[in-house]
This record gives sequence, structure tokens and C-alpha cells, in this order.
Amino acid sequence: MNKQPEITDATREAFVQAYCKLSYGSGGKKFTIKNITDLAGYNRTTFYRYFIDVIDVNDYLERQMISEILKNIRLHVIDGAFDNTFYKVFLNVYHKHKMELTVLISEEHRTHFIESIKNEIFPMFTKLYKLDESDMRMNYVMTIYLSGVFSALGKWIENPENMSEEQMLDIIRHLFEKWFISEIQINSRS
Repeated sequence: MNKQPEITDATREAFVQAYCKLSYGSGGKKFTIKNITDLAGYNRTTFYRYFIDVIDVNDYLERQMISEILKNIRLHVIDGAFDNTFYKVFLNVYHKHKMELTVLISEEHRTHFIESIKNEIFPMFTKLYKLDESDMRMNYVMTIYLSGVFSALGKWIENPENMSEEQMLDIIRHLFEKWFISEIQINSRS
């Protein structure tokens, strides 16, 4: 079966968008493949050509968003200048894909999303700051930092009226400059 890539991509995207709309407005309620296919306007057989189950849709969405974030980070990070670039990029991607990222950093999906993005970013950090990837202490530092930041971003996305983007970036920048960088420097001296 040789389908046109544009049609295949559009069909997959219809399922992803339906999943996001259902997740975004569900308030944590579960929904089914039938809910997704009804909203997307396709049948279950078509759904199974693209995805195994509802979790597979979330995993696909996660991979797409992480890929876009990392692509943009690589375009903006200059050796030694990671500072708050990651979070500026994240916020730019968030503005483009608000519903999708809101789903991914919701309480239900946040832990998995943080672990996935950490696994992608950790090698970038270790190369940029000349750290040992096998160093478990740095792994914990990275986990603490990213978990805290994404939990705060998740809270902010739920209640954006509580704080401006600039205030959120200032907090993240402060954590990065005052805590994370000092932890890296402690580690590099060990």
C-alpha cells in the first residue's frame, strides 16, 4: 500500500490533535480509542495503522515535541552559553503548541516527559560542560533541576495569570545560574 506522505501525515496528525483535545479538556478523565477516532473523523482500523493504543499516541506526541525543542536548542546554544536558552526555546515551542505541551506536562504525563527530555538533554549538557556522562551525581543533579523546573512550568501553565513569563524565566535563570552551575562546578572539581 503506497499512500501519499501528505495524506498519511495529515491522518496521523488528526489522531494526535483529537487525542490532545480530549486530554486537554478531560480534567484527567480517561477516554477511549473510539473517542479519538470519532473526534478525528476516522475509524478504528485506520487508527491502528498508525498507533497501537492511546499511550502510543502520547508517546508519539512526546517524541515530536522533544524533537522540536531539541532542534531549536541546537540552533540557539553556543558553546558554554546554555543559560536559559532551553527555557526560552521551550516557551517558544509552547506558544506554537500550547495544547500539546500542556498535555505533556500535565500531572498525568509530566514524570514520563521529564525523564524522556532529561535522557535527551543530559548528553548535550555533559558535552557542553565537559562532564562525565556516567557520573551518577550529575544524573541526580540534572533530575532534580529538570523535575523542579518542569513542575514549576506545569504549575505556571495551569495558572499563567499568577506570574508573567518573564518572572518564570527569571526564577529558572536564577536556579540555573546559582544552583545548577555551582553543582556542575563542584562536580568538575571532584
